[in-house]
Amino acid sequence: MARDKVISFRTDDAHQKKLNNVVYHKHLNKKEWIEDSITTSEAETLLSLNKQEKWVKIPVSEYSHLLDTQWEDHAKYICDRIEEHVKSKEGDISFDSLFFDTKVFHTMNRIKMVRFDDEDFEIIHIVHGFGAGYGKFESQLIVEMLERTTQFELISKVIDKEKITIKIKKIME
Repeated sequence: MARDKVISFRTDDAHQKKLNNVVYHKHLNKKEWIEDSITTSEAETLLSLNKQEKWVKIPVSEYSHLLDTQWEDHAKYICDRIEEHVKSKEGDISFDSLFFDTKVFHTMNRIKMVRFDDEDFEIIHIVHGFGAGYGKFESQLIVEMLERTTQFELISKVIDKEKITIKIKKIME
């Protein structure tokens, strides 16, 4: 079992106050904050199509509102991007490879996403809390991934403002 190690760094008083303020408002301790920052940074690096790619943060309510009318187009655009990323890493385009990149994105954004077997089916359960627009987008993204690959078929999907449950079935060859 790995043991935690103490690390430290020097900073001026102004940055120390800012760090204390950030961790206080995010209800984190400094260890959790640095782990969260590293996870986000790693995910951005892993998902970037080029080294110069920039990322932006927007409020969840704004993102959900934007998606509420553009969810189908956005799902197609994001699936194109994921597919391009998988190809750039010389990977095969499969549902699993597309799903992996999607899962990294979810980890970066603290979205709970699990995929598990349920008898003859697989269940994808996502708890996002981002609103109805995001729920529509997310379910359409999974549908896009299913349509671009041949391993699974959609059985059902249940969407609400906080979570999504999608049932898929492996296609017998």
